[in-house]
Amino acid sequence: MWSPLSQGVLTGKYLPGRPLPPESRGATSVGGASPAGSFLYRRFLEPRVLEIVQRLRPLAAEAGLTLAQLAIAWILRQPGVASAIIGAPRA
Repeated sequence: MWSPLSQGVLTGKYLPGRPLPPESRGATSVGGASPAGSFLYRRFLEPRVLEIVQRLRPLAAEAGLTLAQLAIAWILRQPGVASAIIGAPRA
């Protein structure tokens, strides 16, 4: 599975209607030459997607998890997935 946290979007750090955190991968890569500036990454940052991610916050809290933990738990429960490899965060 590629990018189980959707380039950080499923951590909940990107909020709908708010500027991207200045030092985040999203702020420094969108529109740039890096792979994170690709069409797929820009789609992760669409307001509708960010709103849906925020609607998952109460579900994660009810389970005693962060959004990132909820996303990884979901990935690990998918048939055929034996592990999830998470990259190191940027600043």
